[in-house]
Amino acid sequence: MLLPSPAKAGPMADYDYHPEYNELIKQQLLDKRGVSIGFYADASRPDQTIDANGVYIDFKNWAHYTWDESLIANHAVVIIGWDDNYPKTNFLKNHQPPENGAWLVRNSWGSAECEFPDHSDGDWGILVQKTDENGEPMFDENGEAIMVHSGYFWLSYYDTFIITPESFVFTDSFAPELVDQHDYLQVGEVTNKTFPELVRMANVFTARHSQILTAISCMTAGLDTTVQYDIYLLSNDFTAPDEGMLAASGTEEFAYGGYHKIVLEEGVVIQKGQPYSIVLTVKGNDGQYAYNESLACRLGALLNTRAVINPKESFLYRNGGWEDYRSVADTNIQAARLIYGDIDIRYDNFAIKGYSSRITGDVTMLFSSNGRMTLVDGYDTTKVTLQFETPEFVPIGSPEIEWKLLNGSEALVDLEPLNNGTQVKLIAKRSGTVYLAASAKGQESLGTGIIKLEVLRAEPAIAFAANGYYVYTGEPITPPFTVFTLQTIELTEGVDYTIEYFNNILCGTAEAAITAIKKNPDDPVSAPIRSSFVIIPPKAEINEAAGSDHAIHLAFNEFWSIGAEGFDFEYRKVGNIDWITESVAQGAAEHTIRGLDDGASYEVRIRTYVVTVTLLQTETRVYGEYSDTLTIAVP
Repeated sequence: MLLPSPAKAGPMADYDYHPEYNELIKQQLLDKRGVSIGFYADASRPDQTIDANGVYIDFKNWAHYTWDESLIANHAVVIIGWDDNYPKTNFLKNHQPPENGAWLVRNSWGSAECEFPDHSDGDWGILVQKTDENGEPMFDENGEAIMVHSGYFWLSYYDTFIITPESFVFTDSFAPELVDQHDYLQVGEVTNKTFPELVRMANVFTARHSQILTAISCMTAGLDTTVQYDIYLLSNDFTAPDEGMLAASGTEEFAYGGYHKIVLEEGVVIQKGQPYSIVLTVKGNDGQYAYNESLACRLGALLNTRAVINPKESFLYRNGGWEDYRSVADTNIQAARLIYGDIDIRYDNFAIKGYSSRITGDVTMLFSSNGRMTLVDGYDTTKVTLQFETPEFVPIGSPEIEWKLLNGSEALVDLEPLNNGTQVKLIAKRSGTVYLAASAKGQESLGTGIIKLEVLRAEPAIAFAANGYYVYTGEPITPPFTVFTLQTIELTEGVDYTIEYFNNILCGTAEAAITAIKKNPDDPVSAPIRSSFVIIPPKAEINEAAGSDHAIHLAFNEFWSIGAEGFDFEYRKVGNIDWITESVAQGAAEHTIRGLDDGASYEVRIRTYVVTVTLLQTETRVYGEYSDTLTIAVP
């Protein structure tokens, strides 16, 4: 149990004496538990050289009083008793505490009083009479009591640096077979962060065997703390620790801070390989929410323990959403280095553990599903089949299976069990994330499997015009489109999507924007897909054609004003097979074909074109219909 400090909370805190906290320490002693504390001593090891008269300790009375508030704890000891009337005059004359009262404290440097595992040279601590192996007092040859140093000393109630009072309760009544945890290092420091708004901590574990979770543990850092715990069974592709099935929950109150074990009223069966989460909401008696940051402990100059937080192990809920605690810790480390320089800070996972007993035989539930459904005209169906993977020696017979929709999923799909419950049919009603649970029970519970499915609205993904080319009419061209999803499901205009046309009057490349119809308020707004088609010029017309010296002169209807980009003129001598082509750029309305043979007759025709760009960014000409072919004589 972590008790509040009667003096101060750390090296950066101002001294503020709390005599009421002394009573909490005394109660632990009355309950036959010593209280570990940290404080600043003249020496942190027995081999250190110190001032012969003591700086903070009076060696005559072995009475210690740290009066300097700027120090940092350098030693740990255990309080084992007290004396409210211990005289303040027993401390160093120049630095005496303000009032009487002191703790009786046991150091860790051994005792000369009797045989001791950590036997020292016997030159430290309050003098007491030496005893023999039977505990009887010993005397010298003159009958005088043999006085030796006990290793104990007195510590003033008013010492300015009594930190982290802590006591321990041990029991052998609880021996879990399996312990799931991510915090493997001793904790050097626990920072308790409080907020007026909701914050939560969570650890996610993956069951190594089929097991029954019977207890959990957590850490708190204040007095009169309420802890709400929620245990969720998760799917393998979970993204947050509370998006599965709530399997157990409860509330516990703790008078003191510390590391606590919570025994569940009813065990939670977890199948092998299944992720599960323990989510904690910690609230102090001041109404503030809290979470704890654990820093890895640095031991000495050579040994540096290093904490590793892997992704999807610990999660922190704040500002209305979950964050992977690994990224939170990395951000905090970078922020600290901006202030203190390149210091070695290591955060550890949350101190949340799960204690389980193993079930005979491992059972794994397997779901057959692609994890996706697509809404078409409002409905789509899929089937999910449940199978069991077990060791050969574990028969499961024909278990009873109960299917259940979680987290409001019943608003997204309807459920229909099939084949004696080993299969279920889902009928999609609206888009969203569906959480489906299957609980199996034979002679005993086999656990609950969770699967997550995405119900997707039928989003347009592929579109093309039924005919890619349309003849100019002077009116807007609105060709029909065939629209498919990525799953090659054909959609219906006006039901699944709308079309808006652009540049669809003049000749050239026109465009259609195809946008999904939002069928539910919570449907995401999607960007339209764009598809193109081509408006080609109408049939060309030759208005005048006349032969002259070695030439044929043509006048024609120009289509420049409606978007045509050029004409091709084709001619051949009557009786020949191949056509000869000449092109006219935009702007002309007449053209003369030269270099012809006098006295010959020629066939002549024209057609108009526009230029389009293909998907490969290649320009190509798209032509309108040929004009009627005329036969012209060259005189």
